[in-house]
Amino acid sequence: MTFEEFKKRYEYNPATDKLGEGGFGSVFKTYDNHRNRLVALKISKVNPEYENIRLKKEVEIVAHLPSHPYIAYYEECYTFASFDGEYDFGILQYYEHGNLAQLLKKGNLLPEQKQNILIQILEGIEFLHGHGVIHRDLKPQNILMTLKPNGEYVPKITDFGISKQLDVNRSSVFSNSMAGAGTLAYASPEQLAERTIRKNADLWSFGVIAFQTITGTLPFTTGKHAKTSESGRLELFRQINSGQPPEAINSIDEPWQELIRTCLVTDPEKRVKNCEACNAILTGKPISAIPESVLPDQVTRLESVPPKPKPVPPKPKPVPPKPETQGGKPVSRHIKRILWGVAGAIVGLLLVFFLIRRSSMPSAEELEKFKEYKQLAIKNYEKAQDDDVEFYSAAEDYCNKALKIQYDSELERIKEEIKSRK
Repeated sequence: MTFEEFKKRYEYNPATDKLGEGGFGSVFKTYDNHRNRLVALKISKVNPEYENIRLKKEVEIVAHLPSHPYIAYYEECYTFASFDGEYDFGILQYYEHGNLAQLLKKGNLLPEQKQNILIQILEGIEFLHGHGVIHRDLKPQNILMTLKPNGEYVPKITDFGISKQLDVNRSSVFSNSMAGAGTLAYASPEQLAERTIRKNADLWSFGVIAFQTITGTLPFTTGKHAKTSESGRLELFRQINSGQPPEAINSIDEPWQELIRTCLVTDPEKRVKNCEACNAILTGKPISAIPESVLPDQVTRLESVPPKPKPVPPKPKPVPPKPETQGGKPVSRHIKRILWGVAGAIVGLLLVFFLIRRSSMPSAEELEKFKEYKQLAIKNYEKAQDDDVEFYSAAEDYCNKALKIQYDSELERIKEEIKSRK
């Protein structure tokens, strides 16, 4: 399909049909002229340096999953070139009831409806984990809602932009940072600290969602500080890492109070490990009866295979040493020692120079981090408006992180531009 054919089939007005916007694209309500129906269209610019987090990869992740009632699936994904690069266009079902955040804002859900929604979300997370996927960005905005004819709300987990197959990897709090403190409130402590994450990082996020769904408030906030301020982010981080849920948790009925407490344990080693254990709490079964599933940081190491013995080369025949001479004359032991000393000093200086240069060069892992921070700095900078302090702060933060690893003239320029606009 060409871009002209695409535009004829899918009609939308960017000014009036926008449904939402995130770190990796915008979503629009769109009319499909071919099938005469409304759909949702997600548009995301492609960054060639980050193929693994483009929209097309998100679509591929979902496409490889079996059908599940609590997962939102893309129908198509197209890529078109523009004057400023390539863009991915993803088509998925249009959900007229919006997302869970919008539904909670209306405040008309009954306690039974809230609990039913949460149980279904937990089942969706269990399905993802069972197929080797950590979502890593669970929040009410990423849970679309549909309504059955009998009046029952059904959640659909979406936005797999930073999902990963279960492995030992660093967290991706970058997408959260791009959305500001309002989204960071759902990130686990290990994500905020950029430590290795496991699948129970999603269970921390579920605990926050459950607390908010039942009480109507977030467990961790920026306090008296503005959400867009650095002080607000620091206060949010402090609350999350304190290991103490707010007093409002005592107002939640059991067994949900116990489940939320076990999800909001700061130490991932002590936090509830899997969805099976969460369901055990809800049904009154002992958690000890649930087998602990393998965590993504428990990497199976290949058994070491002893190397094949190398053939031993035949010993060379001894060659009588030649007399050491200099200009046809024998070299004395004293001069020989001086020459060896000079040679050793030169080698030593070269080695020191090499080590100093080597230590100042970023490692491969640091270079990957640099690329990641640079991309996030540019994304936040491009998304910022003159009065959008939140995105400017995030961009400046990532500039500083990247420049600590390696100098970059473009990032220095962005920093200066942010200072002038502030």
